[in-house]
Amino acid sequence: MRVLVSLVVFAFLTHGKGALASSRRPNFVPDSDTELYVLGSLPILTGAIDDVGFGVNHMALFRFNPGSNFYWGYDVGLHFWGEPAVQVSPTVQWRFSPHASGLVPYFGLSMGPYLFLGGDYASSLIIAGRPGVELALSHKMTLIGEFRFGQIGGVLLLQPTLGVSFHL
Repeated sequence: MRVLVSLVVFAFLTHGKGALASSRRPNFVPDSDTELYVLGSLPILTGAIDDVGFGVNHMALFRFNPGSNFYWGYDVGLHFWGEPAVQVSPTVQWRFSPHASGLVPYFGLSMGPYLFLGGDYASSLIIAGRPGVELALSHKMTLIGEFRFGQIGGVLLLQPTLGVSFHL
């Protein structure tokens, strides 16, 4: 969590006071065929299992075709509830047109196994929608904000996520 707060402070400091409302916003948007992500999240299970955890994820996305807004890749996460769990999800993502401010909205989908490692919960399938936005920090790095939602074995998952991506 400390790392996520540091990233937000870094974004604020590198873009000056009031960066999100300023006319000094970057006029560039990173554009690459390969992106690597480091993400922190607060997964929340509702319903039969009321539980809040925390997690870290690594994601990689690859552009489907040169110049395309469609990406494919994977998302691997380690989440901590009362017991640890591992997520391994193939992922697709559609990027909408970038805004002049450097913001890029997107929507993604992930689906794959969700493996609880302690034995208290049954391992299951995770299916998640992934609406989010990227904010350009430089030509090679973006700040990511995402609100994942979906199901793990029929239980509702809400997962606010924050991180950075590196454009290779």
